[in-house]
Amino acid sequence: MVLKGKLDWLLQAPVENWIRVLQIVLGMGLIEWFSFRFNLASPGTALVACIIVAQPLVGMIYAKAANRVLGTLFGCLFSLFLLMAFGQAPIVFFGLLVLWVCVMTWLGNRIWRPLEYMTRLSGYTVAMVAVAALAAPDNGFILAVHRMTDTLVGVLVMTVISTVVVPLSARELLRRKAWQSVNDVLAFLRQVVGGLVVTDIATYRKAHVQCISGSFDLERMRLDASLENLSRGHVFQHATALVQNLLRTVSRLHVMAHQLAHLDQANTAIPIKSELMLSLQYCVEQLETLDNTSPDQLEATLAPLLTQQLEHLALLETQLGDLLADTDTPDAVLWRITLALYLAIGSLESLQSSLRHMQQLHRERPDLTVENEKPRLAFHVFHRLSLLRALRPAVAIGSGLLIWYWTAWPQGAKLMMMPIVMPTLFAAHPFPAQLFRQSIAGIVLGIGLGYLMLFHVMPLIDGFPLFFLAQVPVIVIAGLLICNRATLGLGMVLLINFFLAVQPVNMAVYDFPAFVNQALATLTGSILGCLSLVLVFPESPRRIVRSIHRQMLEELAGICENKASLEEQWRFESRMYDRLNQVQQWIHVTPRGLNDAKLVIQVFYLGELLYRFRQRQHVLPAPLQRDVSGFLASLAPGFRQWAKGQGREGMAGQLRLAKQQMLGLLEDFRALYPFMAGENRLCLLRTTAQLELIPGLLERMASYDEH
Repeated sequence: MVLKGKLDWLLQAPVENWIRVLQIVLGMGLIEWFSFRFNLASPGTALVACIIVAQPLVGMIYAKAANRVLGTLFGCLFSLFLLMAFGQAPIVFFGLLVLWVCVMTWLGNRIWRPLEYMTRLSGYTVAMVAVAALAAPDNGFILAVHRMTDTLVGVLVMTVISTVVVPLSARELLRRKAWQSVNDVLAFLRQVVGGLVVTDIATYRKAHVQCISGSFDLERMRLDASLENLSRGHVFQHATALVQNLLRTVSRLHVMAHQLAHLDQANTAIPIKSELMLSLQYCVEQLETLDNTSPDQLEATLAPLLTQQLEHLALLETQLGDLLADTDTPDAVLWRITLALYLAIGSLESLQSSLRHMQQLHRERPDLTVENEKPRLAFHVFHRLSLLRALRPAVAIGSGLLIWYWTAWPQGAKLMMMPIVMPTLFAAHPFPAQLFRQSIAGIVLGIGLGYLMLFHVMPLIDGFPLFFLAQVPVIVIAGLLICNRATLGLGMVLLINFFLAVQPVNMAVYDFPAFVNQALATLTGSILGCLSLVLVFPESPRRIVRSIHRQMLEELAGICENKASLEEQWRFESRMYDRLNQVQQWIHVTPRGLNDAKLVIQVFYLGELLYRFRQRQHVLPAPLQRDVSGFLASLAPGFRQWAKGQGREGMAGQLRLAKQQMLGLLEDFRALYPFMAGENRLCLLRTTAQLELIPGLLERMASYDEH
């Protein structure tokens, strides 16, 4: 029983993991056969490329393969430039090498995310070519050609195998994920109407986060699915439109949840309030009958339901307008009903649009036109952290050069590889200490198993079949480790170092002192690279959170000053969704994570309210417009000081003072209401009802404790 408990992770591995392991085994075997049959110059390069490219889905493999080939090409070209121009000037050579690696690391943190691996790879490829050929620059061109051709062999072998042997299509997974994302939003709608924001806030918040993170997963899958068939990649624009509509629905539902909670607590009997609650509850009751239905059945059943409810809500809005025309002193309940009704209509419209796009994704011949498509999703960029991450390779390279110069190590070129690779490839790894442990453990295990294979197993076997079968257990175990996100680094490093130690070539060298020398160089270089990640501006969740807070507060200050155009609204929303998604990852890492997530949500919805106010402020008289604009502009300097880490305590008092000022402005709005024409009262009430949310947001932001 004890043994079974320790092997649960192996016995309970899903089928998808075993398929990926099978593809890795076949890829390794085929490349080793090519190496023996055609005498590849650098089979280790092909094997490493095959391991790196082995991804769970076909589209992900195509993306990784393209990045691997392009990154290797750019790195080889720069290596040839260094060798030809400065091969005899080591100081200039290493100075330009450090500059290139640092720039590529910085760019890898700034470029469009699907291309970040390509830039980092082009940075550390210089270590594999230029540094390795420094002792004999004349061989640099041959070494670059071998690096490029062997990389192509590994990439092509893994790409063909993944396409032929039990392929897992990203397009099919995208369709299933789209269906799951819509179901998550429908479940969130049930919780909003069911009042879980009051009765079970933990479950409500978990559902809210799941909707947001699931939508971003859907966008990443869209890129992978597009690469599976480039000629029809534009079809998957519907996935981006689906993500945009789902996020918009979740945003409106979240605000509506709090309005419904206040309405539930009010005892005022207003027919429109009862009709609104009954309409939403009826919608939820119908949704509960749609569990475990197919996408076609879901769309066929839900689309008429949403159309019917939208017509009913439009009728309620007309009744509300008639009621407001006869009322000179609307109470707080009527204000909340106005906002809740407005949000309910917007939520159902966005959900209806989401269903249309999901239906297009499930069609064999979808409509290629995407109506009202917004710009591509924008992501948070770590400006200062990118510069700090770019400094780590310089420190690691400098440390390696000092050791090489001081010891005159014959394997100095081998020593220099890992100080370049580790801080470049894992520049954004949030847990460097964990990476350190996994990397060192993987290197020791890989080299140890490689030693046993090379010096004790290979002399006892004859022929390629037995040679490969002896490696299969190592490949399978390492492959399963790679499939588990928590042990991916351990499995990847173990498998790479195992094959680099085995030397699957026709003229293998059984030289124990040389083997130990290379192993020590690899281990020492890896320790230097990992130490640069742990000691030089170490990555941490707090640094990530502070970067997010700094930028979002700067953007909020721009919105308060009305410097941000309405065209930037979706980009602001998209970046805030991405920030919330990232902050949520650290909730289980630090107790402050939940508090950080709350601040992101508050800034997000305050920014959205201000954007909506800018769109509707024309319904207000000019004096009130100036008063509100002046009030918002007065908040901007405080937000900028907060973003810089200054005046946090003073900002809390300023926010509470701003809350009182906002309440005074709302009283001016109410005093103006009786003098508005009947047809304009609904627009004024909508605008004012949204501004009613600002004092509460300011109070909650003032109570934020970053410590």
